[in-house]
Amino acid sequence: MQTVRTLRISDDTTLTPFGATTLEWIAADNRPVLWLSDRAVFDGSTPIRGGIPVCLPWFGSADTTQADIVLDTSSSSPAHAPNHGFARTAQWSINEAESTDVNVTLELTHAREDHGGIFPHAFSARLNVVPEDVLSLFLEITNEDDHAFIFEESLHMYVAVGDIKDVTINGLRGARFFDKARGQKWRTQFEELALVRTTNSVYSSAHTLMLTDPRWLRRIIIEKHGSNSTIVWNPWRDGAAVIDDLNDSDWMQFICIDAGNVGENALTLQPGESHVMDLTVRVEMLN
Repeated sequence: MQTVRTLRISDDTTLTPFGATTLEWIAADNRPVLWLSDRAVFDGSTPIRGGIPVCLPWFGSADTTQADIVLDTSSSSPAHAPNHGFARTAQWSINEAESTDVNVTLELTHAREDHGGIFPHAFSARLNVVPEDVLSLFLEITNEDDHAFIFEESLHMYVAVGDIKDVTINGLRGARFFDKARGQKWRTQFEELALVRTTNSVYSSAHTLMLTDPRWLRRIIIEKHGSNSTIVWNPWRDGAAVIDDLNDSDWMQFICIDAGNVGENALTLQPGESHVMDLTVRVEMLN
């Protein structure tokens, strides 16, 4: 296995072309905004646990996705149908012409026969990462085929927190969500979100979120456009214990908040059509 290449594009930002994963962004308080497991694997054999990997062209398990995605599993092996799609374990290329000292553009081209032909639709993907006073990511997907196709996408962001039990999230009140952790049922969020157990929820929401972290005395604002799904995940104690690249106590240190289009919000692209989804993260201090 080769060691995954990492790039430092600013004093506070690191990324890798492997999975187009933004690994690090440090706020003005000198604390990380993105969480990265110290057991994350960097040999290219598995997705990197942490940062912001790109999930594409499906979300979750390929055989249980709620979206009407057309997959061809007749000649593909399980390795070609990884959880959350193949983009987060693909080697993206750097567009040198569009990258500068302060931002990077990564690209992925997929042909029908790639990855065992499981996703028989040609497309291209571009991710532009712009770290300034805020962190901005722009993900553009283009249909390069002669027919329409349906796909799912997410920017799978691991947010670093002081203690998950103290964190609250505003911006999801009134939103419907599919609760994957408790009965695979649709529910409604009636109040601000505070995690108290294993959480794996897919919200139908395009709203801005505000995460309040009293332990680290900061507020993280998460804005997005072109995204109608928000995914919230934390494995809690029991879940973390069975994940190889997590320490037993890591569940207390992060929460995953994704900007995406999944399930009932999956997207259809016509030939030659593109879709752009962007995510902006900023930090405000509480004192």
